[in-house]
Amino acid sequence: MQFQAEYKARRFLLTENYRSTESIIQASNYVIQNSPDRCKRDLQEQVQIDAARIGQSGVPVKALQFSTPKEQAIWITTQVKQWIAEGTRPCEIAILAREWDELKEIRALLDRLANIPTHTLKGGEIKLVRNHVTQRLLKALKRDSSLIIPPAQPVRERFESFFEKTHHGLNELTVKTLLKIATDLDEERGYGSDLADEISTNEIITAIYEFNESPDLSIDEAAVLVTSCHGAKGLEFRKVILLADKFSTNAKQAQQERRLLYVAMTRAKEELALTSTRNSQFIKEMQLEVEQKSVEQINLPSFIYYADFSPFGERRGGQQKGDINLGYLATKSKQAIIQKLREGSNLQMKCSRYGDGWTIWTEQDEEIGALSRHANQVLSDQGIRPSQFEWQPGEVTVRHIYQHLDIDEVTGEVKEEWDLVVPQVRVCR
Repeated sequence: MQFQAEYKARRFLLTENYRSTESIIQASNYVIQNSPDRCKRDLQEQVQIDAARIGQSGVPVKALQFSTPKEQAIWITTQVKQWIAEGTRPCEIAILAREWDELKEIRALLDRLANIPTHTLKGGEIKLVRNHVTQRLLKALKRDSSLIIPPAQPVRERFESFFEKTHHGLNELTVKTLLKIATDLDEERGYGSDLADEISTNEIITAIYEFNESPDLSIDEAAVLVTSCHGAKGLEFRKVILLADKFSTNAKQAQQERRLLYVAMTRAKEELALTSTRNSQFIKEMQLEVEQKSVEQINLPSFIYYADFSPFGERRGGQQKGDINLGYLATKSKQAIIQKLREGSNLQMKCSRYGDGWTIWTEQDEEIGALSRHANQVLSDQGIRPSQFEWQPGEVTVRHIYQHLDIDEVTGEVKEEWDLVVPQVRVCR
């Protein structure tokens, strides 16, 4: 407002929503309208449904309150199963929360008890081209980048043949992503029709690198997204369940929290359910009738911990904040073993030599890596301490085989490169 007055600037406001239904837009408007420095103050300036969809009120927004987080998790699992049974694809469903710790029971119920895959978007995700299997494919393609694939031959078939020869399973997450690129390329060039075009391997290489720069395309089509509200920015889903408990109404934080809540709510295209285990000022402002919900009890595991480790992180005070010890000696000396592993392969975690952290081993008892101090501290805070905790088979698996580059800070040249294992943890007992 000060800028507008000082520079005599004109305001151009975007007021049409082309994604959500009227009921979702209305509920989200009620939240953001209470922000004291909001530019859109007048009634005619409020966000509304685009002109072509006026009258499409859609399914009313639900507000459900449960006695415990356990009951909330059970209901969410049941609702997701129902949506999928009714024809909604898993990738069209998102479960969002303010804090990550709200989601662990929900992920466990979906993964283990309902057999519905989930995935997360935590930011700092590994780029597609830095996965070992992608590097192998790119090297094979670059050996003859001028090769022309005829109209009658699908790119996907060539990819599948390559993965079979290199002993990669078609269910590996990175492989599935690469196969999706191949399928999209076949569709774009009209494969299967009389007007199909040929395609060069150089064009395929370009498509892989272009996909690499599109982080929103990393969504697993066979899985339900379970992530933080920050992780869902810029995305959209047919169905959204939003956990409302951890949004702060503190006067110093409320304005920022309203914005985040608004963004999360407007990820939903068709249906939005807000769930909580206590009264929420923000839900009250939405003028929704809160339904007190009870569910049939089931036995949940007593200990649940999910972690998707990442090699990335800041350095503060000389301490690495990523989850993997990048320069671990066993990692560099066991490259041949690491490169034979596949995403989803079972791993072991064992107490380090000095008893102060976790080292990473194959099922065949080959030491191949170690967690960072930061990751060891995070696990310790969850009660997963080397001197007290014993991992069970299947709880630690390969998430990624990541190509790490040691780059000269001055010249930008790659001094050294090596592959390392990035694990994921699924403890549910």
